Amino acid sequence: MSVSVSIAIPIYKVEDYIIPTLKSVIAQTYKNIELILVDDGTPDNSAILAEKFLSDSGFPYRIVHQNNMGLGEARNTGLKAATGEYVYFLDADDVILPFTIERLVGALNFDEDFIFCDFHYVKSEVDCLKDCEKKSPVYYTKDQITKEFLLRDKVILAPGTLYKREFLLSNDLFFAKMAWSEDQHFMWRVLGKVNKVGYIEEPLYQYFVRGTSIMNSTKAEKIADSYEYMKPLPSLYDKGSIENEFLLPRWVLGSISASARIGDFKTWKELFSMLDGKTHLKKLKKFPKRSVRIVSRIGLLSKKLFYIIMKKRSVC
Repeated sequence: MSVSVSIAIPIYKVEDYIIPTLKSVIAQTYKNIELILVDDGTPDNSAILAEKFLSDSGFPYRIVHQNNMGLGEARNTGLKAATGEYVYFLDADDVILPFTIERLVGALNFDEDFIFCDFHYVKSEVDCLKDCEKKSPVYYTKDQITKEFLLRDKVILAPGTLYKREFLLSNDLFFAKMAWSEDQHFMWRVLGKVNKVGYIEEPLYQYFVRGTSIMNSTKAEKIADSYEYMKPLPSLYDKGSIENEFLLPRWVLGSISASARIGDFKTWKELFSMLDGKTHLKKLKKFPKRSVRIVSRIGLLSKKLFYIIMKKRSVC
């Protein structure tokens, strides 16, 4: 059975990247695709270039124009405009392999709320994969996948994941307007509602690392603002569960670790205080993973040492 898939692409200041993204959509081996572009009030020629390219290609598409509202709201617009049975968010500076949608749809048993895959970090088009080994899908219950996500044994990107559209809409699962970590906020809300999900161990999504990304430019105040959005999320999970106990502390650790890599020590100390870092690191002394327990103890022992170590690490 050929299910319909809506691919939603937000467009904002991506005139240098949008064409390769669109080419990767047009090249899809799966054909029952609805392409929705959301022009998020971009001030450059991104939307113009996209429309010209698509009109010349003959590939069917729709474009929605709106005032600039941010990436999350642009995705929300795409979701509301979608008519496909499944929806797939694709960022306008990333690309997907030609068989990405076909592989994801082919792994569906149609009782999953979403299906996700691995991704591949790239810095330029020459780094993009051309192919990857086909793997058999794996399926998880809610308890299994939330633990995998918390422990970071599985990373789930908000883009690059195939969602059942009705599942998102019926549970009011839209993106919050946050300057930092909106994808993780969205995924924790999504995981709070799932019954079953699918996973393919294939790097079907090519995730570009740009020097101008939000991760590399967000100020401490904006990260602290996002903390307020994250605070209610543990209540989505049963009291006493590891998700309820560690969701917020684990997010705080990730945020202060990332901010150490992009800011000076004085700013970092201010953020540590705004996120109540000491309290959360104390809780993480009981986290299931030994590496997290060690890092949290370092942070409690010496903020300066923690900052220096995180400055050199790529992830935490």
